[in-house]
Amino acid sequence: MNPFKFLKDYFSFTKGEKNGILCLMVIIVILLTIPGTYRIFRNEEKTDFSTFKKAYEDFENSRELPENSSSISDNDQIKGSLFSFDPNKAGNEDWQRFGANPGLISVIKNYLKKGGRFYTKQDLKKIYGFPDSLYRKLEPFINILQEEQTDYDKTLDYGSGHSSLFNFDPNTASDEDFTLLSLNKEQIKVIRKYLNKGGKFSKKEDLSKIFVISHDKYIKLEPYIEIMKTDSNIYTADIMPTSPVEINSADTSELNILKGIGNTMAARIINYRNKLGGFIRTEQLLEVYGISNEAYERIAGQIILNIKTVKKININFATAFEMDNHPYLNYREAKAIEKYRTENGSFTATSQLLEKHVLSFETYNKIKDYLVVE
Repeated sequence: MNPFKFLKDYFSFTKGEKNGILCLMVIIVILLTIPGTYRIFRNEEKTDFSTFKKAYEDFENSRELPENSSSISDNDQIKGSLFSFDPNKAGNEDWQRFGANPGLISVIKNYLKKGGRFYTKQDLKKIYGFPDSLYRKLEPFINILQEEQTDYDKTLDYGSGHSSLFNFDPNTASDEDFTLLSLNKEQIKVIRKYLNKGGKFSKKEDLSKIFVISHDKYIKLEPYIEIMKTDSNIYTADIMPTSPVEINSADTSELNILKGIGNTMAARIINYRNKLGGFIRTEQLLEVYGISNEAYERIAGQIILNIKTVKKININFATAFEMDNHPYLNYREAKAIEKYRTENGSFTATSQLLEKHVLSFETYNKIKDYLVVE
């Protein structure tokens, strides 16, 4: 067999097949040339991104504070979303505009709510978690109004003769004394914490070093400060009092009458009493640091107790933070009470804390007399 004849037969086409192939090739050529032809004759419009680019640049510029802050004009400040503000009065929206996150805003608001104040620009850096970068951007715009620094003193009328000021020793003054002197809860808390950690006011000027005490406040209190030079190991009285001392209402001078109780110990008793909300049993004096069994036995016959003045905790409304302040509860136990109340509704009896295993038997028996449901 001739192989060339085979190939010729294989590749030979009829006239109709040849016409079909020719038409197919024409179609292919047309399809390949259409895109190029379309681009030639199409009037292509280019998108203008200049407006978007300018808007983006303006946004980026608004997030950065120029290095030369002193030369910023009013218009530039508005453009940069920054403006003069007092951190004691700034609202949540203001802090958000400055770039503070919700957590930081919450910390600032809690600090102010508890009586804290910003007296200087640098005080803002004392806020836990406040970024240095944010402070540097805001520092030129911080403007603390002077009246805020004396806000705590507005309740005192120094010219009318009705002032609540009196001579006091900051080492032994009770919380009630400080309150009468127009110190707020936050100021008292800081002073008490300083004393509990072993701090001592040796001279009048030491009180001005407490960061929550403004200069104006110190100037007004200074004439009334009397630092007692009494040695804490020397007792002020070794005789039996003429009448029993009621330890839930006694001040430092009354407690000093008790045999073996000096100024330092009297201050500790009052401090612990305030934390408890009042003594329910005289034996609780043994929980005060420094009072031994022997010391308690010496004064047991000289004291009486009025439990009607004891402050109690309403477990249907108290927050975990408030309950945690009591010496008999820790934060985990306080949170457990709050969580059970949230999930199951109000308590109908304090005994539910034991029945529902919210508190241990030991903790419940210790705290139960300080709890109420209303």
